[in-house]
Amino acid sequence: MDPTSSKGSIVIENEREEKMKYSSGPLVGKGRTADVHAAGDQVVKLFHKNLDPSLCRREYLANQVANQFKAQAPQVFGQVEEEGRMGILMEHLPGHTLTQLLMENPDQCALLAKRMAQAHLSIHRAQTEDLVNDKDFFAKRLERVKDLTPGEKDAVLTHINGLPQGISLCHGDLHPDNVLATEDQMWVIDWMNGYSGHPAGDVARTYYLLGTPFSRTMIPKEMWSLVDQVTTLFKTTYLEEYLAHSPVALEEVETYKLPVLVNRLLEEVPKEKDWLLGMIHEELTKLRKG
Repeated sequence: MDPTSSKGSIVIENEREEKMKYSSGPLVGKGRTADVHAAGDQVVKLFHKNLDPSLCRREYLANQVANQFKAQAPQVFGQVEEEGRMGILMEHLPGHTLTQLLMENPDQCALLAKRMAQAHLSIHRAQTEDLVNDKDFFAKRLERVKDLTPGEKDAVLTHINGLPQGISLCHGDLHPDNVLATEDQMWVIDWMNGYSGHPAGDVARTYYLLGTPFSRTMIPKEMWSLVDQVTTLFKTTYLEEYLAHSPVALEEVETYKLPVLVNRLLEEVPKEKDWLLGMIHEELTKLRKG
């Protein structure tokens, strides 16, 4: 008997057949765009109804490419649909996010940062032209930005067009919340922003956004100083470890700072807008001065 129905429901057998919805499985994770439910020895990531279905397909394809090249990502087994919600059936990886480990073991900060850098390196060894190219990705997103003048957007677009070419698999949003740690491995999850391009842009996204003020909204004020210290050590160690084992140069990472920050504006993360605009205007000033 086919284990799934055409509508993406698990079929189980007892004295009579009945259908169990994926969404009725135990909730094991919840994010801004999707819920994750247990589905036997696997999990299903069900996206919210209002999400563009193309984003689900993009996440599935990016994760597939990662699997093909044996990057540190969970295995995906197929796409499903339930009552208008797109979803991805994938491997269940019991573990904790890197964020949780950092909060519980701040003394392990440098080691964990190195392990995340190694996971990132495993991703960039994969190459693909089946995903959107980074230049097209950044340029298309730039069109929707409302917080820059037409002249500023033209300057950003000119900068994007001058970026180096690349076809590496890029995650597009690698940070400690998107890394699961099991007993012997780091696994990168949430591939919705995956694209093909130069790895320096992917590293820039991770490095520059690790300092987001949004992180302070989730912790007591008396912990801000400690978190700032851990964050600084983590991002510095991550970058040093990555560059030590990659042909990517620091100068290449720096050239992607501007498009990465502009792209982040569209995500409308709380407490970030003024912080991002300040850095964006600094980068634009540097471009004008040549």
